[in-house]
Amino acid sequence: MTDNILSYMTFFPLAGMIVVLLLPSKSHNLIRWASALFTVPPLLLGVWLYGNFDRINPGLQFVEKIPWIPAYNIDYFVGVDGISISMVLLTALLSFLCIFASWGIDKGVKGYFALFLLLDTGMMGVFVALDFFLFYIFWELMLLPMYFLIGIWGGPRREYAAIKFFLYTLFGSVLMLLAILALYFTSEPHTFDMTRLIAQSGKYGVQPLAIDRCIASHADAICARGEALECRIDVADLLDVPRHFRVADVGQQIGERFVFQIVDLAGDVGVALHIRTQQGTANFLTQCEPPLAKAPVEMGVIRPA
Repeated sequence: MTDNILSYMTFFPLAGMIVVLLLPSKSHNLIRWASALFTVPPLLLGVWLYGNFDRINPGLQFVEKIPWIPAYNIDYFVGVDGISISMVLLTALLSFLCIFASWGIDKGVKGYFALFLLLDTGMMGVFVALDFFLFYIFWELMLLPMYFLIGIWGGPRREYAAIKFFLYTLFGSVLMLLAILALYFTSEPHTFDMTRLIAQSGKYGVQPLAIDRCIASHADAICARGEALECRIDVADLLDVPRHFRVADVGQQIGERFVFQIVDLAGDVGVALHIRTQQGTANFLTQCEPPLAKAPVEMGVIRPA
């Protein structure tokens, strides 16, 4: 079971979505409890994952790599490091809590909880994906249910907030896709593998760093520009900049029901990915212990607030 633990955590909510869709639409309480039930295993597995993360030996852990589309060197490639291990646990915890925070939803109950579980799968997949092709699928899978959750179950100005969210994320997603394709076609051999792309940039596979050097590596990651791999993140910054304007409108229209999910989505994903693929971050993300690796991501969530 431990060999595929990340897959179980990622796709268990998706299985829950399928179950919810098969339930009678009028069985509101049954739908709620079924949705809550399918968020429990990822949370328990997340706690186990965090507790068994090897903080002494740096590197990607709990890795699963299966050839997916060999003709284009696309793999089902997932794993966790010092940053994503904390994000995975946080996502599992927030999903569990937000299910109960959404207990009072009485409009389109079946659709709401089905989309919520789909969002959970997308968010989890984004944090564990190590192949850019796979990452992009999870990224879009994460944004799609968010649009409908805002547009249907939001506040009085939900249509405005949903369209604004859609336009910003569409613009950023298209540019991000172009950047990913540019990385693919400029790599030799062509690959979407994040670890290979980092290796080709000369920033991966060096000696372990001490904690103070990890912090210095993070500072270098935030300040430095010009490396080939960073073109991916410079495009992702387009998502990060309008986030300051977007989250306020979106948060106001969502209310308290799942606003924490929005914070996790709009804040942690962007900042964690920013750190993961910036210059020097191969050192930072694989060699810092999870609590330290989580700190800059927390700052990223607090900063726009």
